[in-house]
Amino acid sequence: MEARSAAPRLGRHPVGWPRWSRTPEDVRQELWAYLAVHHAIRQFAHATALVRPVVDADRVSYLKCVRIVRRSVPSHLGATATKLTRSFAEAEWEARARLLPARRVTSMITAAISAGAVLISSAAAAWITHYFTGRTERRRQEHADIQEAAKREHEARLSHEQRIREQVIATSTTISKMLQDFRAKIGEATEAADTLAATLLYDECSAIVRRHHDDALPVIEVMPDLELRRRANAVFESYGGWAEGTAEALSNLTTRPDAAGLDGTREQYYERARRVIREASD
Repeated sequence: MEARSAAPRLGRHPVGWPRWSRTPEDVRQELWAYLAVHHAIRQFAHATALVRPVVDADRVSYLKCVRIVRRSVPSHLGATATKLTRSFAEAEWEARARLLPARRVTSMITAAISAGAVLISSAAAAWITHYFTGRTERRRQEHADIQEAAKREHEARLSHEQRIREQVIATSTTISKMLQDFRAKIGEATEAADTLAATLLYDECSAIVRRHHDDALPVIEVMPDLELRRRANAVFESYGGWAEGTAEALSNLTTRPDAAGLDGTREQYYERARRVIREASD
């Protein structure tokens, strides 16, 4: 006890425990050993911080430093080396106790970050897929709607043009039949033996025109162009009016009406019909 109390006391070292030396030589050897340990730990911690700056050098390198220094203690230190080895073993267990909780927390944090990253990436991928899929579907639907509208418009235009053509053809056919019957009856009236017979034939011409006009009215009245309707009716009215005027002139012994304007009304109708068909096809 006296020898232990007489020896100088080194105090607590950062990597070891309080140590007591029996002789000055032991004190010197133990001091140099602790200085070597301290120097080795500082060098290794500094190197670890340079290589892995994101790692806590004081925590991570502590256990490794202890293991390296344990293997680096010179064997010629004798009893001091034995003390250092035992001190290093205690420090190693202390380092494990310090590092394990931090590692558990780090693992939990890393797992939470990884799970959050996976969740966020999955949600982002799902949203991006839904967004671009929906936008592509909307564009495809809009394109399909535009094509469908253009198709319907084209079909409506073709239908309108076809309807106009059919109406013009039907009216023109009726006018042609009316002219055939009208000219045949006019020929008979011209060759009539007397004025009374001629008057009756002109009355029949007027009746023929009215009959053909009545046949053409259902088609004429549904024509979309007002001017075309007016000119179609004018053809029948002009021929019918001329026949009635001629019959009255023969009965009253007056001047017959001029027939020069009859062909003009028919040409005006055909001109307007061609224009309406051309506008419908444009």
